Amino acid sequence: MLGTSLWAFYRAHPERLNPIGKSDEIFAWFIVHELPVGAVGLVLAGLLAASMSALDGGLNSMATVLTTDFYRRFRPETPDRICVRIAQVATAVFGLTGTSMAVYMAYSNLESIWDQWMKIVGLFGSGLAGMFVAGIFTRRIQQTAVLIGFAVSGATLAYANATGAVHFFLYGAIGILVCPLVGWSISFLLPQSFKNLDGLTIHSLVADAAVHPPKSVARAQIEGV
Repeated sequence: MLGTSLWAFYRAHPERLNPIGKSDEIFAWFIVHELPVGAVGLVLAGLLAASMSALDGGLNSMATVLTTDFYRRFRPETPDRICVRIAQVATAVFGLTGTSMAVYMAYSNLESIWDQWMKIVGLFGSGLAGMFVAGIFTRRIQQTAVLIGFAVSGATLAYANATGAVHFFLYGAIGILVCPLVGWSISFLLPQSFKNLDGLTIHSLVADAAVHPPKSVARAQIEGV
């Protein structure tokens, strides 16, 4: 809605737009040159608050993964005080790294930082999402097979990026589809492993819901509704 509004405003008033600015700068240009002084402060405060709320979750998640899933797995005897300190240091390092990358991209000659960000997310994030799809919706796929699917997905997206075969908006869909399909197909070529998957896939969750319906459903059945 905001982007469409800015497009309509500057289409009606093209003389007010910065002729040498990038597309990423249009919103900032509008805030500085079109809003009254008091509104500028409120909008900037809102943008800062929204950015903080979006970034703190990512920083906390990365620090938690590093501390819990990696450090504590190899050193389980580490006291909580040390783990908290490691998480704090990791958060600071991740924050400084992200800030440095943002400054670099802001001063680079990229035509659009947003488009570049969407391309990066599509290249590296869609394969990871495909791994989750494979783990949730299939019971046969194995760890080795899904890793192969992830690699094939990355290679496919790298080829699409190098050749420009498809628009980068489709990178996410390609990665989410290629990874589980390739992994599921390769699983038929590998020895089948038997592990307890109760509660880990949608199949066991559906079966469990059929055996143990939610309280509201069970109550409705008892009351004859």
